[in-house]
Formats: sequence, C-alpha cells, structure tokens
Amino acid sequence: MHWDGIDEFLAVAENSSFSRAADRLGLTNSQVSKRVAKLEARLGARLFYRTTRRVTLTDEGRRFSRLATAARDNLRAAEASIGGGTGEIRGILRVNLAGDFQEQFLVPLLAEYLQQNPALEVQLDFSDSPVDIVAHGYDLSICEGPLEDSSLGGKPLAAFHKLLVASPGYLAREGAPAAPGDLARHHCLVSSGHHWVLHNGREQKRIRVNGRWRCENSHALRSAARSGIGIAQLPDFGVLEDLAQGTLVEVLPDWKYNEVQVWAAYPETRFIPARVTRLLELMTEEWQLDSRALLKTQPSR
Repeated sequence: MHWDGIDEFLAVAENSSFSRAADRLGLTNSQVSKRVAKLEARLGARLFYRTTRRVTLTDEGRRFSRLATAARDNLRAAEASIGGGTGEIRGILRVNLAGDFQEQFLVPLLAEYLQQNPALEVQLDFSDSPVDIVAHGYDLSICEGPLEDSSLGGKPLAAFHKLLVASPGYLAREGAPAAPGDLARHHCLVSSGHHWVLHNGREQKRIRVNGRWRCENSHALRSAARSGIGIAQLPDFGVLEDLAQGTLVEVLPDWKYNEVQVWAAYPETRFIPARVTRLLELMTEEWQLDSRALLKTQPSR
C-alpha cells in the first residue's frame, strides 16, 4: 500500500511530464495523474507545480524524489543480489559526466551498453565540474580526480596529461615560447584561473597567463587554438589527431600539466545496482590507464 503511486510519481519526476511518464509506464495520463494525486493526499504534501507548459518538483517533491529513488534502487539491487531474478540489467542508469574524456570515451561505451541491455534506460547529464551525485540522484559520476568526498565509492579509470598547443599560424606570427616564463607575453586561451602549473620531471613552475579568450569548454578552446588566437592547455587525448595532422603544434613539449586521473564515483550504499557494477566492469575491461594507448585502441562504434 505504501508504494502506491510512487512509480508514477518517479516517472513524472524523471520525465518532467505526465504524458511522457504515462507513455513510459503504459498508462493513460488520467491514471498517472490520479495515482500521483492520491500519493500527494496520503503524504499531505504537494509534490509538483503544474502549469499548462511545465511540470516541476516542489521542495517536498525533490526531497521525496531523492528518498524514493534511493529506496526503489536499493530494493531492486537487493532483489538482484539474492540471485533469484533473471540477472537482467534493467532500470534507469543515471550518469553525470564532467570533462571531455567522458564525452569522447564514455558516451560510445554507454551506447553499446544500452544496446546490450534492452531493459535498460540511460539518462546522461553533462556538467563543467563534479556535482553532488547523492543529492541529485545519480548512480554514477565520471569526473576528474582526486575524489574529495570520502563518503563516495570510487574507481580510477584512466589518466591523461594536458599539453600546451597552438596553431602553426600563431607560432609563425608570434614566435614559439622557449621557456615557461615566455608564456607571460603570449596570448593564452584560459579556461579558469590565471595560472598554469607545469613540470618537466625535475621542477615545477606556476606561470601567470593572460589572454582575451576565456572559456570552460575544451571544444571551444581547441577550436580557438586552431583559429590561431593563442596558446591553449588541452588534454592530450583531445589533440592527438590535430597534432598528427599538423593543425596544432605542441608548445614547450618538455613541460606538461600534472597527470589527471579520471574516476568513476558512485554512492556508497549497501547494495550497488547491477547496472552500475556491470558498467564498471565493462569500463575496466575496455579501457587502459594510459589515454594515448586508449585512444589508439578505442573501437569504432
């Protein structure tokens, strides 16, 4: 009895629509609306703001959604852990991606994972920085480490360096820097902050950089570098093709950004859903920790 209306409520919350929730559940709009209304009456709280254009969660709805999602997922994981089920990977896999590595390598892997598991749904959200995955109800977050939240489970997936690159045209016009200190007089394409930290294996330097182009998105930074605007600091796996084709040239090749690890982070719960554990296994099977080797071996999908 206490679960009545919760599947319908979660479907509406996840789709921001009563009609899309009804389609997913194989019900009519009226059936979904009535069951959610009964749930609201039982809880004594309004869970949604409804207008002719939008359906959004109230504060109580957001709180109940987080708790109900966790309860549902734990119940499904507990059932699967007993071994009495079919072993089928099912449910909604909610993944947050932060960074270019995830987009380039994880999205094709998730597409293959979805095809292998017809009872699975995937919801992908992109962000420029890590988010509170527990508060937002994510099963998994693929982010750049190190992990700072000790309450999360984590698994290292890969590692990469950031390189300094510029177009041949820019270097012909402005000259190539011979030492890290020379970057101060160059046009640098900055993502965040005003300093680049570089090392050559023996020493580390912190260089203040300036430029007229500021952007958090690596795709835009790479495009700007190709256009000859200035020098950019970009992940090695994202510029290997440009370097091979000559559209970008590595600057100060002996100086690099410290190694960056890519992590899978997930809520540390008693039962980790099978859809998460199997994906972690798949990523471990397919990926190598060196991103240059990973890029060469990544299968086309």
